[in-house]
Amino acid sequence: MNKLENIMNKISKVPNTFGVYLWKKNDEIIYVGKAKKLKNRLMQYFNGHNNSWLTPKMISNITDFDYFLAKNENDAFIKEQKLIKEHNPRFNIKLVNKKTYPYINFSISKKEIKIQIGDKDNNSFYSFGPLPPNTYFSDFVDVLKDVYLYDKGEKVNFKSKEEMEEVLKSITDIFNLKYSVFKSLVTEKEQEYSGKLQFEIANKYYKTLKFLEKIKEKQISEISNEHSIDFFDFQKVKSKIFISMYSYNYGSLIYQEYEDKNWEGLISEFIENYLSNFYAKNKIPNQIILRKELEDWNIELDELISKRVRFIKKGILYQISDLLLLNNKESINKYLVKHPNFLKDNDLVWEKLKNNLSLNSIDKIFIFDNSFQNHNVNVIGSVLAFDSNGQIKKMTKTYDLTNYVKDIEKKSDVQFTYYNAVSFLDDLGTRINENDIFFADGSIAQINEIKEALHNFGFTNKVFGLVKDSKHKTEKIINDKNIIIDVDTDIFNFLSKIQSQVDVNAKFKYNRTKNKEMRSSEILKIKGIGEKRFKTILAHYKTIENLKKSNYSELEKEFGKHISDLFKEAKFFDKK
Repeated sequence: MNKLENIMNKISKVPNTFGVYLWKKNDEIIYVGKAKKLKNRLMQYFNGHNNSWLTPKMISNITDFDYFLAKNENDAFIKEQKLIKEHNPRFNIKLVNKKTYPYINFSISKKEIKIQIGDKDNNSFYSFGPLPPNTYFSDFVDVLKDVYLYDKGEKVNFKSKEEMEEVLKSITDIFNLKYSVFKSLVTEKEQEYSGKLQFEIANKYYKTLKFLEKIKEKQISEISNEHSIDFFDFQKVKSKIFISMYSYNYGSLIYQEYEDKNWEGLISEFIENYLSNFYAKNKIPNQIILRKELEDWNIELDELISKRVRFIKKGILYQISDLLLLNNKESINKYLVKHPNFLKDNDLVWEKLKNNLSLNSIDKIFIFDNSFQNHNVNVIGSVLAFDSNGQIKKMTKTYDLTNYVKDIEKKSDVQFTYYNAVSFLDDLGTRINENDIFFADGSIAQINEIKEALHNFGFTNKVFGLVKDSKHKTEKIINDKNIIIDVDTDIFNFLSKIQSQVDVNAKFKYNRTKNKEMRSSEILKIKGIGEKRFKTILAHYKTIENLKKSNYSELEKEFGKHISDLFKEAKFFDKK
């Protein structure tokens, strides 16, 4: 029985209920997911359905799985999050929706109407949004308050809840484009304030008219009676999913979004996670429209979201959904033009690399570099990780090596390489397997340091070196016998690129650490001592500790009386 048959046989015995599953490669957990119907979800990975559009790398990595049953959907969610946090699987990508789209929320509190711009408010009487950017909505809200909540500068005291609801009904009619009376009043006010040369106030009314024009210009009359409808389209290309979204209020397109996310799992799982994250921060509309073919993908959504979802195959909603699909495909084309190498076969490069290095197999690549300056005590180690799909963000690490090397009298990049490798192996050694290979940004000395660190952790993985020329460019690739390896152009360019990436990452982290130290330094707190003078003084003394061992006379001798007087005023050396 082969690997796939073993997995399928095991899946056949899994209960079809709430649960969490863990895909494994040997002993490494590479992906964690949850499901309402566990057996069905596991089968989707191997049934050849469109929903199984995974990169070959992910499927080929699966050698086994474990699972846990759950009492309900919430229990499965909690277990899933706990396992992801515990194992940090390489194919789990957290879809954090960092965007918060503003809404205009209308609510009634005692005898007062509140009109506020902010996050979604599920308890409000009415909400309009998400609001499109650059459409003068703050001016529009100010004018709404002036017209409906104030009378001749005095706040209106409403006599009853019914009266307030009647006012809010008049306001919501504006969003339904029944605003002829409101528009006439705003136009009249804009002209009145312009005539009085009160142009700032007049401009608010002018912008309100522009806001009304904006929400009307994209109105579709056939859905003008619908309070809120969101449309989504999802397209998968290799390990990336492209998302497009339209949001309509009373037939007016008020918001649209195009974005892309990296994703290795089932597209149905992506949709579940994406919509859950999106509506955690945005108001759930009356309808959520998805393409009809997605109905067969067993998408498991929260009940509050699920009951609003419709899978459309005809009518005006289908036409809008189809237009969204076309625009999403256009955004994919634009991405491919901007990233011409995206569709190139990474597996082909991986195969070439394996052959060039005379290896039977390569799973992951780790490359090490350090950043430091001779006059500064800080040392930063950087490690970048790659597989055939690209950079593995969760295994890309930066380490502050300063405490490791502070007692070394003659510090050098060679010694730093050892401690960088030790830090990485101590951190992620459980994720290393025999087919992983290591690269040093350096020559045979750096190779030997990584080999020693590997040996100390019980590993015998292959280590290679990327040697730079006098212009700091990749010159050659060597093995652990200091023999130059002949590689073809594609592989040389690939290795040169990742060497440049780890170098940039190390320098970036180092500079950030150094700048943070400089900003927090007590020297910079001395009035008259800026960063430029600080750097000059530090270049002379090498370390802060050396400077503290000096005195005002020596400081005056090296940098002049003015600098010495600044230190005297701060009583810098008096604190010894």
